[in-house]
Amino acid sequence: MASKPMKLSITPTQAVSLQLKRVTLSPETHDAFLTYKRAIADVYNVEIEDEDLAAKLIEQALRNDRSLRNYRRSSAGRLVASQRSAPQPSPAAEGAE
Repeated sequence: MASKPMKLSITPTQAVSLQLKRVTLSPETHDAFLTYKRAIADVYNVEIEDEDLAAKLIEQALRNDRSLRNYRRSSAGRLVASQRSAPQPSPAAEGAE
């Protein structure tokens, strides 16, 4: 019986940048991470850097987190989003005061 190709939910891209310098994983999570990385290499015939894969996994987890979506819809979540998108004063403007 021929096996079907594994379907992966993350497709590697080139446009990912991760600012974290170090992430500590449990041994089980590290093994799963390496297995996932090998699966991408086997299925898509492409190597993906650890930082790129970690970024994509984090993006996917945050995008699919229902609690986070509910929080963002709440008044507290909207306040956080509005603070993030508010224009920040320039250093020159701060020195002029």
